[in-house]
Amino acid sequence: MIVFTSIHKMLCRITLPILVMFFWGCSDSEGISKKEASSEEEVPVEGFAYIHSKGKTTVLGTMSKTAKADEQPAMKVYFDYDFCVGVHEVTQGEFGQLMNRSFKKDSFDYPQANVTFYDAVLYANALSKKYKMDTVYTYSKAQFAEDKSCENLVGLKTNYDVWGFRLPTEAEWMFVANTRSDDISGKLKEWVNDWKGFFADTTIENFVGAANANGMDEKILKGSSFVKENVPLYARGDFYTVTPLSKAEYVGFRLVWGKIENAVWFNPSSGAVTSVVTPLALAENIRNLFGTYQAKLVFRNDETGNIAYINYANAANSVVEIQDDIDSYHPDVSPDGKYVAFCTGLEGVAGESSVYVRKLEESGSGLVKLNVEGAAIPRWRILDNGDTVIVFVTNPGTNKSESTWNEYSTWYVPFKDGKFGTPKKVLQGSFHGGLSFEKGFAVTGASLLRATRFTDKSQNNELWYNGEQACNVSLSRDGRDRTMFLDFAGKTGAAFVGKKYSVHEMLLIADSTGKLVQSIESPKGYTFDHAEWVADKNFAVATLANANGVHQKIALVDVASNKVMELAEGSELWHPCLWVKQKKIVTQESSSSSKTVESSTSAEILFVLDPDSAGMYLNSKYGAVGNGLMRNNMELLWNFHDQANVIVLGSSRPLDGIVPKQFNEKFFVLNLAQTPSGIYESKFYLDHYVYPHVKNLRYIILSLDYDLWRYGPESDHNFFYSNYKSFPGYIYDKNHGYWASGIPEGLAELTEDGYSDQNGVALRENMGYWSVGSCNGWGTSVCGWDSTSLTPRGIKMAMDTLVNLIETADKRDIYVIGIVFPVSPNYKKTGRFACYGTRRSVADSLTKVLTAMHEKYPHFIVMDENKMGDHDYPDSMADDQQHLCPVGATQMTHRVDSLLMTLD
Repeated sequence: MIVFTSIHKMLCRITLPILVMFFWGCSDSEGISKKEASSEEEVPVEGFAYIHSKGKTTVLGTMSKTAKADEQPAMKVYFDYDFCVGVHEVTQGEFGQLMNRSFKKDSFDYPQANVTFYDAVLYANALSKKYKMDTVYTYSKAQFAEDKSCENLVGLKTNYDVWGFRLPTEAEWMFVANTRSDDISGKLKEWVNDWKGFFADTTIENFVGAANANGMDEKILKGSSFVKENVPLYARGDFYTVTPLSKAEYVGFRLVWGKIENAVWFNPSSGAVTSVVTPLALAENIRNLFGTYQAKLVFRNDETGNIAYINYANAANSVVEIQDDIDSYHPDVSPDGKYVAFCTGLEGVAGESSVYVRKLEESGSGLVKLNVEGAAIPRWRILDNGDTVIVFVTNPGTNKSESTWNEYSTWYVPFKDGKFGTPKKVLQGSFHGGLSFEKGFAVTGASLLRATRFTDKSQNNELWYNGEQACNVSLSRDGRDRTMFLDFAGKTGAAFVGKKYSVHEMLLIADSTGKLVQSIESPKGYTFDHAEWVADKNFAVATLANANGVHQKIALVDVASNKVMELAEGSELWHPCLWVKQKKIVTQESSSSSKTVESSTSAEILFVLDPDSAGMYLNSKYGAVGNGLMRNNMELLWNFHDQANVIVLGSSRPLDGIVPKQFNEKFFVLNLAQTPSGIYESKFYLDHYVYPHVKNLRYIILSLDYDLWRYGPESDHNFFYSNYKSFPGYIYDKNHGYWASGIPEGLAELTEDGYSDQNGVALRENMGYWSVGSCNGWGTSVCGWDSTSLTPRGIKMAMDTLVNLIETADKRDIYVIGIVFPVSPNYKKTGRFACYGTRRSVADSLTKVLTAMHEKYPHFIVMDENKMGDHDYPDSMADDQQHLCPVGATQMTHRVDSLLMTLD
């Protein structure tokens, strides 16, 4: 039983009648017996119930093969603790009073909805503070939107070993939900604390979710809502991708109170871990320093022995770990940022070592091993002839004994198209601190600081730093040949610094002659380790070790200012490497919007883009998944505007249902659909972006989403009404007339360099098509808003906009193919046309009216693939109740392609 300290004894007696109102559902999981539930227990505050979970289990997921991939198989979770849970969802009154938000007095007891995950976290902390408890959540900075909702908590960390309020874990939620069959609540879906991962057929003790966010930054929502009832308890998501910034009128939360001494994070690919790595810096911090989001921090997670990385161009800003059984040390990133080289040996430790290269992605695919007797501490370089090579040494052992060290050697090997070339010897001795082919200069450390100057015919070695001990040697690549290293509080260093210091407390820098020129002191309470220059920048990365020698953090060091910025925190983080993409285009360095520059050699006028705005279609405010999709659409548009002749627009239905690469080669198709979307957004995008720039446009494929017509032009289903204002790229486009006079050189490149999300790579490779991967079927239930929500006025506004769109295209001799996408046949049993409402009779009439418009507008053609539910898209072609899976998308695409062939 939990023993409460005095500050926690703010007591209320909660008995069975209240607890019965909490959750619903039934399962084979062990739950709370009537005997246990009826006993009165101490709870932290009024409105919480004591849950006897210690020594019991619950089940997450299901063995059903029709469930989504991340909902199967069933996985047991064992609890070694008890906890307390709120007997109802947090209400509007409770939330408003504590968070200083306005609410209607007659809505005090209504559940609070439209909150982000971060909003719920802040409320939990505020409640802990109210009752003078420790806060479970820590973070360095909070960012808010205009409507006061929280958009980001930088460096957010959940401290499960703290007595305080927090969101429930998925396992805790399921444990209570499986206790009763009384479906008394269920009006809102609820946030839980976990990152979404996958399950395994096993038992995990004290499971608290995946260790880190996946590439889509997915969180978990549990339960049913007034929008969709009878959702299976094992379900974990929503209609669309759920991120910490998601919010909806049907999403709320409740809190738990309790301490988990031994929390365990788990993913089948990584296994169980008892600690996580937390990013501490924003992507904006990186861009402010380097002028680009295209940067990746790569390091060794010493707890697992795996390579991990943070991609700052990815909106998730999460830590990705490449799972493998290869013990991986000293990672270094290729010049193009696509590969990572690493070795199995450790600097200063003699012995066998091999060098590997793999793609820098979560799967770590393309793994290749350098087939030589010994190879360690790889470093990428580009030769004068443009070849990319990897410099390595034959043994990572110490260089203290000159005779032993001279038995080692330094080599390089070309690397191209994922394959190694033929290795070539460069130097005698292991110069693993860095090598400059241009200057004929190399350095090494561990345990002495040695340098050499070489040509094709000679090699002259030097001993630096008065022969005192040094390690972590790194040669700069900015042409200044500075050597960075750490020492053991030697006399030479103390004399230069002007005071005594501890081992690794000072980061020392020597010029090309070995003369000390700079020292940088480590942050208070820490010492440096694993220091490395950042490519050709005047920055370095290093780990920060605490007083116990634990490499707790990775930091970025500004060598010019001696300032240190923390990048990541974990239990044991080693060997950081920060890759930053090199700029390829000339941009304006000031913050003004733009300027024209006259060339000194000709009368040509060059438009210079502002890199702080141009192409910046996403940032850390990210928000709904649609913001990321729209950003990816912009990159597709700027890169392929002169090739595309078919544009797909509309909602998530064509996003999942039209596959550009499956069209006949006559058609260059860009799928620019996204979600949330609507007819008003499609019309704006066509008028301002597509028509002015897609000069070869012949066909527009547009989804006819009658149920989405309930959303007017001033809703979040029209990105260009309000959402666009959060991202400077769109404002910059607007201020320059959407580039009607021509797309300026460099805009596509700046867009590519801008903030993105993990979906971006796959979406761009598939020309905008989002492959959902699995075919789960239409399901047995349906979602649904009020079928009467689409008013006559709403119909007229949407129809007027659509007709205007059709007329504009018709005048340009451009075909508009309007598609009514198939949805679940189960809607035939309801009064609704599809998920977001609209009466079936209204939808049927709209299809007939639009089909008849072909006579007036010959370039407008309706494809009714739904047929009011009597379609030929079976379960095997559906992902859920309103989206096609890849099999269905192939059928849909083939039919559209066949139609276009008859028109071309």
